[in-house]
Amino acid sequence: NGAANVVGFATVPADSCGSSSHAFRTFADALINPAVGNLGTLVPAPYAGCRSSTAYGVNSQSLTVGDSATNVATGVPNHAFRYTPFGGMIDIGTLGGRDSTAYAVNDLGEIVGRSDLPTDLVNNPFNSPHAFMSQGSLIPRMIDIGTLGGTYSAAYAINSRYPLDSQVVGDASTSGDAAFHGFLYTGNVVNGGTMVDLNSLIAANTGWEIIAARGINGQGQIAGSAWRNGVKFVAHAVRLDPADIATTVLIGSLSDPALGLTGGQINSLTDKLTNAFNS
Repeated sequence: NGAANVVGFATVPADSCGSSSHAFRTFADALINPAVGNLGTLVPAPYAGCRSSTAYGVNSQSLTVGDSATNVATGVPNHAFRYTPFGGMIDIGTLGGRDSTAYAVNDLGEIVGRSDLPTDLVNNPFNSPHAFMSQGSLIPRMIDIGTLGGTYSAAYAINSRYPLDSQVVGDASTSGDAAFHGFLYTGNVVNGGTMVDLNSLIAANTGWEIIAARGINGQGQIAGSAWRNGVKFVAHAVRLDPADIATTVLIGSLSDPALGLTGGQINSLTDKLTNAFNS
């Protein structure tokens, strides 16, 4: 995070329970300190050290999220958690199914990830998980943010745009589970929101098919992966810029000496790009 706290997981010394790994969080600019950096698990005492947990995200207030085993005998199910130094590790539940994982948390304390749904042979025959958003308070509320028409989705990143709704990215299956596409979801836990296929937000006939989105910053720039010109299973790393950012980047590039543009050409193209964006 911005304060240089690092989260992840690390193996702990083997004991009577055997070997396991626990979620950790470092202090700012510090190494792992096993005495205070071990976040533990959701397994009840005195067996909390017998199973594993993993931390995936941390915000600027050091609120940490991930998933943890909940049962000492079997380890499963794994549930998404939130952790603070004062509240410890809290189970934020599921969407009614068995397992859940939290992948990211923003500075508003909003958490995203994926969760199993209840087993349903009609609506969810393959027990596919759905992306969720949680408010992350002491009494968490988790909502299903949907799919792109198929049975699967997972959310991997969320930004903060207060007082505007936050933006969430991930990937989801399309109707009939025909394909997996990156998505952008804009909304909040109280009022819900809208999920959009990222492929519908780029120009047609570009040759790109965005198959996943893994990160989004406060400006709305998205990092993900895509196939190009119909060549599948060869993924390219891509960055998607909102129109205002893209226009600024293009205008800034016009003065590159390698382009050999005159001052008049730069001014003319700048005007055209600005007018196109404004319209």
